[in-house]
Amino acid sequence: MKEFIEELKYNQNINFEKGLENRIDIDYVIERLEDIEKGNKKTYYERKEEIRQEAIDWQLDFSNHNYSYLELMEFGDYFYKLGKRYGLLKEFHENGIC
Repeated sequence: MKEFIEELKYNQNINFEKGLENRIDIDYVIERLEDIEKGNKKTYYERKEEIRQEAIDWQLDFSNHNYSYLELMEFGDYFYKLGKRYGLLKEFHENGIC
């Protein structure tokens, strides 16, 4: 499993250098595989709550940062993908997260 995770991380860096947009999906896969390897199997609902809390924390801490337009776009895309995956899109749109 460690070799597979390392290969994903290597491919992630290559894709990032090429400007490919699937970086966030690879991050998610790596995170999930590392959790599985450590024995931390989280349920869909536990992960959904974590994502919701992450979005809330990001929104509350927003004023403490000076984000570029690119960073804002990346955060919007990140939360859009996770919101779609976990059924949080409506909530994210209502709160101006993505």
